[in-house]
Amino acid sequence: MFAFALWDQNRRQLLLARDRLGIKPLYYGEVDGHLVFASELKAILQLPGIQRRLNWSSVGHLFTWLCTPSD
Repeated sequence: MFAFALWDQNRRQLLLARDRLGIKPLYYGEVDGHLVFASELKAILQLPGIQRRLNWSSVGHLFTWLCTPSD
């Protein structure tokens, strides 16, 4: 089980990866113009600027289509 990030300074590219079996999740998002990521949601919820509220439109989309909208 793993999830990790590699930063290539020369190319200015970030690679986020997780195990192929999907045992360890990889949560990510953008907050105030910054990329945040972690293998557990509780780590992201500790960050300042993270709102603990549901987007009910996205919840409905998730239950209908089994995915969340890109926006």
